[in-house]
Amino acid sequence: MPEITEQEWTTLLDMASQHRLLPLLQWQLKHEDVRDSIPVAVHERLAAACQRSTLRCLRQGAALRQVTQLLDEAGIDSLVLKGAYLAFYVYPAAGLRPMRDLDILVPYAQALRAFECLQQAGFVQSEQSKGHARDWLDKHWHLPPLIDGHGVCIEVHSSIFTTDIHDAYLSHAQLRARAIEAQAPGAPTMRVLSPTDQLLHLIVHAVYQHQLDNGPLIFSDIAMLLEKHSIDWPLFWRLAEHGGYSKGCYLLLEMTRQAWPQLELPPIAAEHQPSSEVMHVSKQLLLNSQQSHRDAYYLMLLDKQQTLAGKLRIYSQALFPSREKLLSTQGTPDSALLGYWMRWQRFFTQRLPEHLRARRDPQLGEQTRLLADFERWLNS
Repeated sequence: MPEITEQEWTTLLDMASQHRLLPLLQWQLKHEDVRDSIPVAVHERLAAACQRSTLRCLRQGAALRQVTQLLDEAGIDSLVLKGAYLAFYVYPAAGLRPMRDLDILVPYAQALRAFECLQQAGFVQSEQSKGHARDWLDKHWHLPPLIDGHGVCIEVHSSIFTTDIHDAYLSHAQLRARAIEAQAPGAPTMRVLSPTDQLLHLIVHAVYQHQLDNGPLIFSDIAMLLEKHSIDWPLFWRLAEHGGYSKGCYLLLEMTRQAWPQLELPPIAAEHQPSSEVMHVSKQLLLNSQQSHRDAYYLMLLDKQQTLAGKLRIYSQALFPSREKLLSTQGTPDSALLGYWMRWQRFFTQRLPEHLRARRDPQLGEQTRLLADFERWLNS
C-alpha cells in the first residue's frame, strides 16, 4: 500500500463519509492486512463510524421486523427492497451497509391501507414530507416517509418501475411470483425481490430515478449481491429490454466490473459497451454530493430554456405548482393556501439564496454540463 499523507487520509475519509462508505472501508482495510501503516486517528474514526452504523442497523432491524409483522397481520403483501435486504441478508455484516431508510414494496391497491396501518401502530409522518398520503400515491414512487420512536425512517413504495401496474413482466404480481424467502443468522425470514429483480431495481433506481446521485455504494451493492446469488441473466436482459433499461444496465454493470475486477460478470458485447466519455461523465456524477446534484439539475433545466419566457416558466412552476402536487410535497393536510405560503417562504429564504450562491461556484457549471451530457446519452 503506497504511503498516504495525513491530508490525503482526511480527504479520503471525508469522501467515504459523504458516500456512506466508512464501515466498508474499515472492513476492506482489515482484509488488506495494512493495519500497521494506518494512523491511529484513522483507525479511531473508522471504528467509531462502524460502531454507529452497527447500532443504527440494530434499530432498523427491529423496525423492519415490526413493519413486516404489522403488514402481514393486516393481510397486506409486502416485499423488502434494496438496502434493507442487502444489509441484513447479503453483506457480511449489516453495519457495512448504512441505510437512510427502509423501503417496503406493497401492491398499489393496498398502499394507503399499509400507510394507515403503520400510523395506527405509532409511526408518524415526517415533518419534512407533509401532505396527504393519497396525494402522493400517483406522483411519487412511495408515500410520505414514516418515522418510528427511534428515528428509523420507513418508505412504503407502491411501485419501483415505470411500467404499468398490470405490466406482464414487471407488475407487483409478477415480482411477487418471482420473489424469494431471505434467510440469515439472527434475522427473521423475509419475503424479498428475486436476485434478478433486485439487481434490475438497483440499477434502475441509481441510473434512471437518481441520475447517479446516490454515490459509489451502488458498486458494492451489486458486487455483494452477485457474490451471494446467481442471476438469471437471460431473464434479466429480457426484463431490462422490456422496461427500456438496457442502456443503463450496460453502463452500471461495466462500471461495477471496473470497480470490482475480481467479480465474475458476463461479457458485454462491443456494440453495447459505454464509450470512455460516458464512463468518465458517469464516474464524476457518482462522486457529486446530493445537494450539488440538485443544484446542477435545476440549472440544467434552466439552461435548456432558450428564452427568458422559458426560464420564467421554470421559476413559475416552482412557485405555483398544482394544488395536487403542492399537497404531495410541501403542503399541509388541510390548507393549500398555507402550503403555498410555506413554499414561497422556503423558496425566497432558502432555495433562491442557495441557487444564487451555487451560480457563482465554477465547479457547479461543470457538474451541470456533465449532467446534461449524461441525460442526452441516456435518452438518445
